[in-house]
Amino acid sequence: MRNATTSGKALKKAHQDSQTVEYGTKSVTVDTLLEHAIKARAMAIHIEPQAVGARVRYRIDGLLVNTDSLTKDITANLLQRFKTLGGLHTEETQLPQEGHFKMRVGGAYSFALHVATMPVSQGEKLVITIRQESETLPTFAELGLWGDSLQRLMDALQTERGLMLVGGLHDSGTSTTAYALLHHLNTSNTSVATIEDAITHHLNGVSQSAINHRIGLTHASGLRAMLKQDANIVMVDDVREPDTAHLASTAALGGHLVLGVVRAPSALASISRLQAMGIEPYVIAATLRLATGQVLVRRLCDKCKQSFVPSKEVATGIFNTFGIKNKEYTAQLLAHFTTASKAGIGSYNSKHPPLTSKTITQLWKPDTKGCTACNHSGFKGRLGLYEILVPSEGIQKLITSHATDTMLHNQAVAEGMVPLKIDGLVKALLGSTTIDEVIRALSVGSLH
Repeated sequence: MRNATTSGKALKKAHQDSQTVEYGTKSVTVDTLLEHAIKARAMAIHIEPQAVGARVRYRIDGLLVNTDSLTKDITANLLQRFKTLGGLHTEETQLPQEGHFKMRVGGAYSFALHVATMPVSQGEKLVITIRQESETLPTFAELGLWGDSLQRLMDALQTERGLMLVGGLHDSGTSTTAYALLHHLNTSNTSVATIEDAITHHLNGVSQSAINHRIGLTHASGLRAMLKQDANIVMVDDVREPDTAHLASTAALGGHLVLGVVRAPSALASISRLQAMGIEPYVIAATLRLATGQVLVRRLCDKCKQSFVPSKEVATGIFNTFGIKNKEYTAQLLAHFTTASKAGIGSYNSKHPPLTSKTITQLWKPDTKGCTACNHSGFKGRLGLYEILVPSEGIQKLITSHATDTMLHNQAVAEGMVPLKIDGLVKALLGSTTIDEVIRALSVGSLH
């Protein structure tokens, strides 16, 4: 990634300057590193100690990218400065620490930064996550929702009580989805409260609290306190402990609307996750109003992406991998393709769909050289793949009868749920992402 790397000479020069020059509350070294990372659209900076010095990597669009190596003295200087800025103990090297600070770049954009250190065999690893505070929440359509999935979501949001699960594994965009749901639910006549591991987006009119294990404020104790605060809607950003799950389900039974983020790979798996934490199936069936599943894929750069005609072998591999078995399946996929295209997903503009009952006539790939708009990577930003489950009476009966995920999945698809892999295939056909990205993100196999 040509423009995503930090210049080693620039960092060394900045380090020399920082010996005598301070810029605001940060040394020039820190400013240089952060400005390079932000320009490269990095979500995080990893500074990892090696045998000699340290390696610097940026997380861009979900993937780690090597940038430069630093000498030991520059690494030590950066570590001390970031510890100071984050409010950490500068002399503590044996225990993990974390903290926060803010900065402005170019006088226009404000960024919130989370600093975390971890003792490792060769020193201390430092990770700085970066979030632009001025970013507005995306609409559901901008997140990547369309058609019947979007309509099901909007219908579910009309409810005033029950349990809503946002399912997704680490780095799958669940926080953004949960905030978007809260933003829609937050009205002038409701009381909304959250308990979060870290507040990554401030919502006007919402009472947001961050957990603090040092003083005993956990997800469970925070949720218990919120329920005594006359809240109509509560959000827990990580339902991982049995006591939190029990409190959430009890609150939903008692008339609250509870939004919970669950670490699970799909909408159906989030239900199994609750059961594994000891929640009775009949309680889940009685309270569940919505379950979502999601992953993130890299979005193709609209400026330089290229179309191509896949080989017969690749087309056959896609049909097998995504379960396209006959003309009925193809017709259903074409219907999804048309609906998503009309909703503005992707940029496909041909009158002829890139899919027939026998083959695929067009796919998309990144330009190998990229362009300036995407830092020569071929990708720019990320896009969500979603599945939306609104439990029917049939689904509720299956949950109560301890049905497997496969049984629930088959019933949900029969009732019209668009599963993750089909949403991904549609978005690949529309040129929003590549078929390889979908396969990588969902781990659904290979094309051969």
